[in-house]
Amino acid sequence: MKKLKKILFYFSISFFTLVILMYILIGFTQYQYLQTAIFYAYRGSSIASLNDSDKEILQKSSTPEKWKLDEKYNQYKLTEDESKLIDKYKTVAFLVIQNDKIKFEKYWENYNETSLSNSFSMAKSVISLAIGVAIGEGKIKNVNQKIADFLPEFKNNGKENLTFKDFLTMSSGLEWSEQYTNPLSSVVRAYFEKDLYTQLTNLPIITPAGKTFKYSSGDTEILGLALQKAVKMPLSQYIDQKIWKKIGAERDAYWFVDKKGNQKSFCCFHSNAKDFARLAKLVLQNGKWNDEQIVPENYIKEATSPADYLVDDEKNEKVKREKVKREKVKHEKVKHYGYQFWLVKYKNTYYPCFRGILGQYMIIIPEKNAIVVRLGHKRATEFKNFTPKDVYDYIEIATKILD
Repeated sequence: MKKLKKILFYFSISFFTLVILMYILIGFTQYQYLQTAIFYAYRGSSIASLNDSDKEILQKSSTPEKWKLDEKYNQYKLTEDESKLIDKYKTVAFLVIQNDKIKFEKYWENYNETSLSNSFSMAKSVISLAIGVAIGEGKIKNVNQKIADFLPEFKNNGKENLTFKDFLTMSSGLEWSEQYTNPLSSVVRAYFEKDLYTQLTNLPIITPAGKTFKYSSGDTEILGLALQKAVKMPLSQYIDQKIWKKIGAERDAYWFVDKKGNQKSFCCFHSNAKDFARLAKLVLQNGKWNDEQIVPENYIKEATSPADYLVDDEKNEKVKREKVKREKVKHEKVKHYGYQFWLVKYKNTYYPCFRGILGQYMIIIPEKNAIVVRLGHKRATEFKNFTPKDVYDYIEIATKILD
């Protein structure tokens, strides 16, 4: 027994010594971001709770616009089945807004109307809006301008002809792995990377651009880096000045940045349900807020129209990773994506949608002049028309509230 304990003791010492040495050596490789990842894992944290100290603040509007309440505000009572659905996917906020008035709102767990939530990939659509603003101001010529005009690293190695449109439509052809459970994947590295600029500008091109849709957070991050160069100021500051303050935001928001100050454009924009809804309202109103055209109307229409000149990648890593039950795709034209906006097919109509990985949704229903906001911790694993099936459930609930 003593001999066994002695063996276990020396094994433990050897094991932990090896781990520590590996941890130190990682710091001298391209995988040094794993040091941060391991640190967060040790603390029991995840990519959903990155270092709060590395963030840029977006300040509330100097003239905040409080949402009005509809005369039928919260008169709708969720059915037992609807409540079960809400609980199943751990919803924390559900909002239905019509004609600029809140018709229904409810919060769960410890959330309320001021609680901050990570938008995850809903942030991608915000980057698209900001690019629209920059085009309207002439800081970017149009979506066909080359990324190399702002990022010199794209002037060679086959990347010299890549355009903003290639990245807006997730068809850049750059190498990227969108696997959240693989610590060596591109997207996990981006979450913890201290220098996003170096990581992203060194990506090789592996397939022809503008041909195939392949979901890539890297495409969005490059858009953010190029946009920041185009506007010649920190990206969060630009979005703050040109969008956030102008849409009547009632509370401060924030966006995570890396150690170099590069914004994590592909994710990590934090706000509350009511202020998030303002971004959806901006899209609903074709880029106009009160009497000001913040985003050009023609850009909004293009951004929320399908990129049907592309074909979908049937080997999409995201589909393989989640092992979702989705209809087989074989060289199908992309009708479910625009410029960093998802398009939800519902009763033969496509609705623009902001969408995040844990079930963060903002769905725009133009014919009802309405917005649906849902925030939570989970989403359905089954897809329909490239859309998580729970999205349709939220639309169905909203339709009853709107009728």
